[in-house]
Amino acid sequence: MKYYTKRIDSTDCHIFEFMPDLDTILACTGESTLQKLENINHDWHEKTKKQIAGINASYFWGNNPVGGVYVDSGYLRNNFSNDKKWSTLIYDGGVLSIDDTSDIAKLKLKYPRASFMLQLGGKLVVDGKISLNSVKFDHSDYRNPRTAIGQKLDGTIVFFATDGRTDRGFTIAELAKVMLELGCATAINCDGGGSSTMTINKKMVNTNENRKVINGFFCYSAKEVEEVKKKSDEVIKKPSKKKLLLLDDGHGTDTSGKRTPKLPNNTIIKENEFNRRVVDLIEDTALKSGLFEVIQVAPELNDVPLETRTNRANKAYDDWVKSGNKGSDVVYISVHFNALNGVFDGKSGGVESLVYELRGDTLRLGQAIHNEVLKGTRQISRGVKARSDLWVLRRTKMLACLVEYGFMDKLEEARLMLNKEFQEECARETLTGICKFFDIKFENLIEDNWKAAIRARSDSADAWIKKIERLSQDQEWKYLPLLIEKLYAK
Repeated sequence: MKYYTKRIDSTDCHIFEFMPDLDTILACTGESTLQKLENINHDWHEKTKKQIAGINASYFWGNNPVGGVYVDSGYLRNNFSNDKKWSTLIYDGGVLSIDDTSDIAKLKLKYPRASFMLQLGGKLVVDGKISLNSVKFDHSDYRNPRTAIGQKLDGTIVFFATDGRTDRGFTIAELAKVMLELGCATAINCDGGGSSTMTINKKMVNTNENRKVINGFFCYSAKEVEEVKKKSDEVIKKPSKKKLLLLDDGHGTDTSGKRTPKLPNNTIIKENEFNRRVVDLIEDTALKSGLFEVIQVAPELNDVPLETRTNRANKAYDDWVKSGNKGSDVVYISVHFNALNGVFDGKSGGVESLVYELRGDTLRLGQAIHNEVLKGTRQISRGVKARSDLWVLRRTKMLACLVEYGFMDKLEEARLMLNKEFQEECARETLTGICKFFDIKFENLIEDNWKAAIRARSDSADAWIKKIERLSQDQEWKYLPLLIEKLYAK
């Protein structure tokens, strides 16, 4: 048995490995109430063995698991769903298997010795190869804290959990790659986000919310606890050829006052409805370009304190530099929609870009973004301004820019907040400005791998390639994100 940590792609990963035998077993609980993982016990095994390690397991809603739960060789805790997002993890005779069957009767016949069967949030590795569900959860493509369980070919069981949102986190596809690289021939995703938890000796070891969960997987052993190794100092350093983009959506969905006055149709628009959409669009397009690593510093819907946002950003920056990358390749962008006095009186309006000081690269970043945003939007310019008093500008270690794309209390601009074309325009122009700041050339997009990608997505591949080559020669910066978006829409 061993417990250790690895730093993988700017994320602290906690790993516990053990070989099941007569003295060491894998158990799963079927709780009916939410409890912190450190307080969950398997009553039968507690009589003869010690709980060495645990990770959270099922998704849940309220006090009930989501997805099928069959435990202790006969206890059906929750019915199985035929939703294609789920896959069933079976533990039968010391072997973990993954099955897409949702019929519990058929599963019992196929796995007659199964001690537990749980529907979990998507397979990761099957038969030593990455294998993802055809239908995905909404969160699958977002980087979040993750929990997973897997098994190596020699029978070793692997518990895996990451630290919380102070780290980069993984998409489901990235998590599958990590589990494969850890040697797993079988692996499946468990509940993640704030629920992601690992315990050693009934104490939480990863840094996260320590949220109450519905059940878990546990290692019970009669062996001495001292056999569990302490954390290693191993750090995986992977210098990146990309830039690091830190994105901040400004406010949560229910932050007081961050909304429009009542519109003529008696509705209001929350600032986060615009901010979140633009941040997601920037992230999606930047990732598709292959030119950026992206971290959202406040992916939660609730209001994340400013200090938490900047702490997460600064930690990501430190990790980036420790991995051999340049600090000058990191920028922090905070997306906002402004307000003057909370009434539609026509006195407000316009776009402004805020930076810490009006000099050097700080000013150049603000100007690059501001000038591009003005090319596509219809508002007046309020200029690039120095605001050294703003927390996200003065407490971040990297270059930072806060963009106010309009005013919530100017009726014409408030109506634009939910306009899809306006949101896309703001995202495109912001990313174009960032590209211009970094002096990223269009030639990056016409290498052989991009040509192959275009041909795979378009019947008129040669025309697409010529279009990109022509625009690169003309230095038409503003079309970079748009071309990427269209390319991936094919």
